Amino acid sequence: PSWTGGNNISVEVWGYRTDALRTVGNYLFTWRNQSGGNELLTQINWVNDTTDEIRCSVWDENDNIVTCNSGIDPQINTWYHMVLTWDNTTKELKLYVDNVLTDTSDGSGLGNLTTNPMPIAIGTSAWNKGWGNTTHIGRIGPVRVWNKVLDEAQVHALYNGGAFLKFGELGCLTHDTVVI
Repeated sequence: PSWTGGNNISVEVWGYRTDALRTVGNYLFTWRNQSGGNELLTQINWVNDTTDEIRCSVWDENDNIVTCNSGIDPQINTWYHMVLTWDNTTKELKLYVDNVLTDTSDGSGLGNLTTNPMPIAIGTSAWNKGWGNTTHIGRIGPVRVWNKVLDEAQVHALYNGGAFLKFGELGCLTHDTVVI
């Protein structure tokens, strides 16, 4: 991928569950090295632990993590629009679900983010593709990655079908610069 540590990132995912959540995994989007070691850049997933919810995370190169928890229990047969933004200047992680900012987390304790190229996986883990516990059961709509922090107006435009902005005006990375 062209995104390297030290810059900003935004990820958009549309997700739809068709079955109960597993106890681990349920990944919609992951950007991580294949060995599953300390180089996980970011992910968005359904979580089934003490509470079922939509969650996103960012890791640094030493495996420190910052996480946003939506508090939203993703229901079966319902589409959800999820946007993660990471601002490397302010060290702020945000999670929007269905056009609402659901959580903001302070990542000031994170060190450097990795600059190593890593694969992106959609609907499963990037480090163990096809392992049954990590795959998403359902549908995934458009997935987009930006090398900038989208603001609330841009998230709103994406949620409403991009009626206010043309796709290119958001500064989206193209398929030539992101390995999918």
